[in-house]
Amino acid sequence: MILFLLNAALAAELTGEIRRRGSGDPIPATLTVDGAVAGTATGRGSFSITLPDGEHELTVTAEDYRPVTLRVRLPGEPVEVWMDPAIPELEIVIESERPSPHAVRQILDRERVEQTPGTFGDPMRLLQSLPGVVATREYSPSAGEVVIRGSAPAESRIYFDGVEIPYLYHFQQYASVVHTRLLDEVAVYPSAFGAPYGDATGGVVAVSTRDAETDRVHGEVSANLITAGAYLTAPVGEKGAVSVSGRRSYADLLESENDQYTLWPVFWDYLSRYDHSFSPDSRLSLTAIGSGDAYGRYAGDAAVLDPLEQEENPSFEFSRRFHGVILRHRLTSPVAGLTTSAAFVDDLWQGELSTAMQARAERYAWLRHSAVLFASDDYQLAVGLEGKMVWLDRQADTDRAWAELGGEAPLLARGVAVNEQLTQLRTGMWLEPRIAIGPATLQPGGRLQWDTATSTVTLDPRMTVQAAFSGDWLLRAGAGRYSQSPELDALSPVAGDPDLPVARSEHVSVGVDKTIASRWEVAVDAWGKRLHDVLVEEPGATPTVEEGTAVGLELTSRYRLRERFFSWASLTVGRAERGGVVFSFDQPYALNLVGSWEFAPRWDIGVRYRYASGLPYTPIVGSTYDGTSDSYFPILGETNSVRLENYQKVDLHLGHEIPLRRWTLSMYLEAWFVPPGANTLYPVYSYDYSEQALVVGPALVPLVGGRAEF
Repeated sequence: MILFLLNAALAAELTGEIRRRGSGDPIPATLTVDGAVAGTATGRGSFSITLPDGEHELTVTAEDYRPVTLRVRLPGEPVEVWMDPAIPELEIVIESERPSPHAVRQILDRERVEQTPGTFGDPMRLLQSLPGVVATREYSPSAGEVVIRGSAPAESRIYFDGVEIPYLYHFQQYASVVHTRLLDEVAVYPSAFGAPYGDATGGVVAVSTRDAETDRVHGEVSANLITAGAYLTAPVGEKGAVSVSGRRSYADLLESENDQYTLWPVFWDYLSRYDHSFSPDSRLSLTAIGSGDAYGRYAGDAAVLDPLEQEENPSFEFSRRFHGVILRHRLTSPVAGLTTSAAFVDDLWQGELSTAMQARAERYAWLRHSAVLFASDDYQLAVGLEGKMVWLDRQADTDRAWAELGGEAPLLARGVAVNEQLTQLRTGMWLEPRIAIGPATLQPGGRLQWDTATSTVTLDPRMTVQAAFSGDWLLRAGAGRYSQSPELDALSPVAGDPDLPVARSEHVSVGVDKTIASRWEVAVDAWGKRLHDVLVEEPGATPTVEEGTAVGLELTSRYRLRERFFSWASLTVGRAERGGVVFSFDQPYALNLVGSWEFAPRWDIGVRYRYASGLPYTPIVGSTYDGTSDSYFPILGETNSVRLENYQKVDLHLGHEIPLRRWTLSMYLEAWFVPPGANTLYPVYSYDYSEQALVVGPALVPLVGGRAEF
C-alpha cells in the first residue's frame, strides 16, 4: 500500500494535442512512451496519459503521416505535436472515373490539374488542352471561346451546378468565373451526349462544385501580379456551412490607359453559398454567383485609319456582368436519386461611344429536375424536365454603322437603332432507360423540346452503348439527333429574322479505352457531325442559317503516379466546313502535352506544350473608293482561304509549399513562351486596304503568385 501511494504521488498527467502542420486539423494517433504503447489521441487530436515523473521519449504515429519523436519531462506543460504528411510511396495508380451515361466525357478536377502550367491555379483554363477543343490564342479576339468538335461557341451550353450560365471565362480567358476552392470537377461532353442535355448542337460543359467543409473554419488569401482574391468557409450549427469567395484584377489601379486601351481591362467575380445537410442523403444549397468585365478601347485601329480619322477616333467603353441565385436540392435513396435546381440569372452587357450606345439585358428563370430510378442492378431509368423563361431587353441608338465594333456591339456595327422587348419559353423533357446486359450497357433515350419563340416541337432520339471486355478494354459508342432554338436576338423582327428555323445536328461517336499494365490509360475516339440550319451571325450582317459538317479523330494518353506525377497527351485531327467552305474555327490538328512532377517534398514543377494549326480568315484583296462618303470599302477574297501561322506555346510552372503551424503558404512562378511567328493574333489593314499587317501578341509573359491557406 505504501509503495502504491508513493508511485501515485510521483506520477503526473501528460496532456496535449496532435495536429496537421499547415492547417491545424486534429489527427487521431497512437502514442508510444519509452518503446511501449501508452495510449491514443481522440478524433479531436487530444490525449491524456499518466506517466512517472521525469524524462520520457514520446513517439507519435498516425496513418499517412510521418512519425514524430520528442523528449518530454514531467511534470510539465501540455504538449503540442505537429505532424507532416508522409511522402507517398512510388505506387503506380490509375484512378477509375465514375461511370458515365454519356458516350464521351473528359474530366478536369481541381486536385489533378491545379498545379498544371498555364492555369494560374485555375483548372478551367486547361479546357483548351482537352482533345476536340480548339486551342485559341491568348489576347486574340477568340480567346476564351469554347469551341468543341467543329461547333461554334454559341452552339454549346455551359452549366453550373445544373443551371445554364452566360459565359465561363473573363476577358481574354485570364480566369474562369468560378473560384477554384469551391470547384469539384469540370465535365466536358463534346458530342453524342445522352438525353439529359439538349438545346445544343455542339457540346456541353458541366461545372460542379463540392460541398463546403463543416469541421472548422477554412480560408485562403491569394494574389499574383494581375489579380487578388479570398475564400472563407465556416460551419453554421451542426448541419450547415457558409462559403464566401471573391476576386478582382487590379492592373487598372496601376495603369489607366495605353495605346490600345482607354480604360485598362478589369474583371471581378464572387460566389457565396449556404449548404445544409438534412441527412447524409438529403442536401440543400443556396448560391449567389456573379461576374463582371469592363474595358475601354479606341473604336478603330490606328493602323487602319487615315491621319484625320485618327484624330477623330472615339473611345468605346464595354462592360458585361451577370448575377445569379441558385437553389439546389439533392436526395438519394435506395430506389432513386433526385436533383432539383432552380435559379434566376440577370445578364447585362453594354457598349458606349460618345454619340452611340448599345445595351442588352437578359433575365431568365431556370428550373431543372432530374431523377434516376433504380429498378434493379441491371435496369435504371433516367427522367427529367427543364425550362428556361427569358426576358430580353435590347436598346441601340446610332446614326451610322461602326463596323469596327462587330465583335462587341453587333447592332452598332450594322448601324441599326433598336428599342425592343422579347420573351421566350424553352422547355425540355427526357427519358433514358439504362439497361445492363452482361458486360454491355444500352441506353436508348429521347428528348422532347418546345420553344414558344419559334412555335416548334422537336423530338430527338439518342442511343449510347458501352461494353467492357477482358483485358481492361472498354468500347463506347453514341449517336443521336440534337436541336437548338435560335437565340432571341436573331429572332428580332427589327434586326433579325423571326422566321429562322430550329437548328439540328446528327452526331456519331465511337471510342475505345485501354488500360495497359495497370498504369497507363489510352483512348481513341472517332466522331462526326452533320449540321442543318445552324445560326450564322457575321459582324455587320443580318442573321442567317447554313449547313455544315465536321469529322475528327482523337488520341488520348493519361498516366499518373499517385500524388507525385501525372501526365497526359492528346492529338486531335479533324475537318470542319460551313456552307461548303472551311469553318472559321477549323483546326486540322492540335497536339497537347502536359506533365507535373513533385520532385521533392513540397516542391513541384510542370510543363505544358501546345502546337496547333492556325485558324482561317478571309483576306481583303482590294478596295473601292466612295467619293460621297470619302471612304474606302474592302473587297473580300475567298472565304477563309488564308490561315494564321501555326500556334505554339510553352507554359512552365514551379511551385513550393511552406507549411507553418496553422496555415500554409504556397508560392508559384509561371511563365509562358510563344516562339516568334507563332504569336500572330489577327490581321489589320491600312485605311485604304492597300497594306496588311499582323497584330502580334506577347512572346514571354512571367507571373509570380502565392496563397495562404488555413
